[in-house]
Parts: sequence; structure tokens; C-alpha cells
Amino acid sequence: TRLNTDKTPGVIPQTILSDLRKARKLQLERNGEPLIALTHSMGGQIIYDMVTTFLPAIYQAEGIRVDFWCATASQVALFEEMKLFLCSSNEYSSASGRKVPHPPLETLGAWWNVWDPADFISFTAKDIFEDVRDECYKSGLSLLSAHGGYLKRPSFYRLLAKRIEESSIKGWKW
Repeated sequence: TRLNTDKTPGVIPQTILSDLRKARKLQLERNGEPLIALTHSMGGQIIYDMVTTFLPAIYQAEGIRVDFWCATASQVALFEEMKLFLCSSNEYSSASGRKVPHPPLETLGAWWNVWDPADFISFTAKDIFEDVRDECYKSGLSLLSAHGGYLKRPSFYRLLAKRIEESSIKGWKW
């Protein structure tokens, strides 16, 4: 069972929605440039609730869509396994053998989940979700510094740019 069944955005989701609205305004002013989200750790859970619950509720009126989302060091898969998201359903689980569907394409294009084996609080997502590109990134850092290490490595940003370009060519898909 979920801990929270209220689908009204709280303070943190409202702040993110405000920023996404600003990004959408800029997107329209700049001839539709892509909206790209990069999250780290718990930010992944916030964006997942955004693209599965909050953005679908306002999509028709506001048209906000994250074209590419990179979730680094996230626990999205863990939270889904514990059924803690607003959209979580027991219909999708290892017991049922059914993966969680990709968030609505109207609100999320490509999703790239990146985890480091040295980061004990980052998780793979490919066995839990459909249509997520799941990739191991070995930062080479210690257990204590690996969690934030992604964002300190130029090699990570080169890989991020490559994944964005690949997804863009495919119309923000994998």
C-alpha cells in the first residue's frame, strides 16, 4: 500500500511545477527546444511523480513534457518496488511478472537511468520499468563518494551529451 494517496502537489512538487512552467515558456519562445531534466538521488522520485501524476493532470492545458530525463543515483526502482509512488499499482510487480509501463509519452520522452555499482543507494530500473534505458556508469570512486560522483566526472557529461543526441535523433525515444 502507498503511504500517500493525495494527488495534490505538495510544496516541493509545486516548486518543481513552477520551474517546469518557466521552462515550458522558454521552450515556446525558443522554437520548441527540448526540455531536459537531470536528477540526482531523491530528485528522481520527484520527477517520476511529476511525469506520471502531476503533468498528466495538466498536460491538456499546459503542454509540459520532459523530452529527456536522466536519473542519476536514483532510487526510483526501489520506491516503485515498495509501491510508494502516487501511481504505483500492485498490478505491476515481480509477483505478477509485469513491468511498470513507461510514463505517458505526452509527459515523458526518453528516460535514461544511470547507476554506479559502487553507489549502494542507486538502483537499476530495467527489470522494474518498460522502455527505460538503464546503464551502469563506473565512476571509479569509493563507496563513500560514489553517490555524488556522477556529477563530478567530465566523462559522465560526455556520455550524457551522447545519450541526449541519440535520443533526439530517434524523436526522444530509445
